[in-house]
Amino acid sequence: ARRRSHAAARHGAHSHTRARHILHRPLTNGSGLVRLSPRKTTTRAGLLLFLQAESNRPPSSIPIMAQERESPPSNLGFWSELAACVLLAHYGNMFVFGIGYTVFFWAVCTYVFHVSWLFWVVAAIYAADVFLTNPQETGSRSNKFLQDHSFFGLLNSYFPLNLRFQKDCEFESGQSHVFGVHPHGIIPWQLHLFHHRDNALFDKCPSMEVVPVAASVVFALPLARELFLTFGYRDASRKVVGSLLEEGKNVAIVVGGEKECLETNNGQERLVLRNRKGFVRQALAKGASLVPVYGFGLNDAYTCLHPFPKFFQWLQSKLQISIPFYFGRFICLPYKRPITVVFGKPVKVPVPDSAWANGRPPAELVNKYCELYEKALVQMFEEHKVAAGYPDRTLEILSA
Repeated sequence: ARRRSHAAARHGAHSHTRARHILHRPLTNGSGLVRLSPRKTTTRAGLLLFLQAESNRPPSSIPIMAQERESPPSNLGFWSELAACVLLAHYGNMFVFGIGYTVFFWAVCTYVFHVSWLFWVVAAIYAADVFLTNPQETGSRSNKFLQDHSFFGLLNSYFPLNLRFQKDCEFESGQSHVFGVHPHGIIPWQLHLFHHRDNALFDKCPSMEVVPVAASVVFALPLARELFLTFGYRDASRKVVGSLLEEGKNVAIVVGGEKECLETNNGQERLVLRNRKGFVRQALAKGASLVPVYGFGLNDAYTCLHPFPKFFQWLQSKLQISIPFYFGRFICLPYKRPITVVFGKPVKVPVPDSAWANGRPPAELVNKYCELYEKALVQMFEEHKVAAGYPDRTLEILSA
């Protein structure tokens, strides 16, 4: 009985010391992100709630208390990790793999089976499909089964991708929205959230349908074309975006485009936004609300290199396609760093006026809502940068 009494006393002292250690241990890792191991998440979260109640601080002052569900920590098993790496390697380097597979098929036809004519027949059929059909305008090759398959959900868990919503961010049923996605980064991974529905956005609005759009040149490249069509992407032309909004659908567009891709730099948040008025003009013409979306951490997903910047900017202006230089984990994979995607409060636009010439809103109105959108984006960035782990970052807006 004496031994049990001493053991209980030691256990109580140890538990008290451990609880005091957890309570007083620094909660952040210096960058604003909360350090929680999987085993201690519940205990630490409970202590945070206790501290909050004692000090009467608002919930927004404690970063770990997310308002929406987040993706699980990046602790995939071996086979899931391998599958995610294969998916990310192809998704993030689709242009390189597309050219590589084309050359490989040519080499096999020519030097292994000695039927080089087969390569040219297949190439001619594929070229005819690219130039004579327009599935990027109709969405006829979109595959909902593959988009929602758990295999493609591995991408969300790899980083992981986490979603947050600005206060009073509500999406009206029956109202179209234009989601302005920022930044482009090397690869705009946050677009994946729009075509894979297992995330907090579609928990919030289950009936919402969002169609991501991409540059026209993407639909002329091998492999990239097939991936984009399968995932439901459409051409980012004025005609296609306008028809989607008229059908009552929502559109997600990376506003900065290829030019912003070349401005991607580690440790900086630079957006090509000023003088980008087309998406605002389309929203005003169709009465669609403007929603700013920002991905914190996207610019640090790769290590960016900028050799001969003037030359590649000139090349981008002529060919309308960017050629960034970068490397990451195992060279071609992005680093496993959390990306926090924040959805801002929609900027409501007036009802379209039938008196507008050719259905186009006046320039003064377009300029006004461009300024309102930029102001809303900057405000959202400043409100959430601390909770996302980037308290020292400033948003730099560049002209197109």
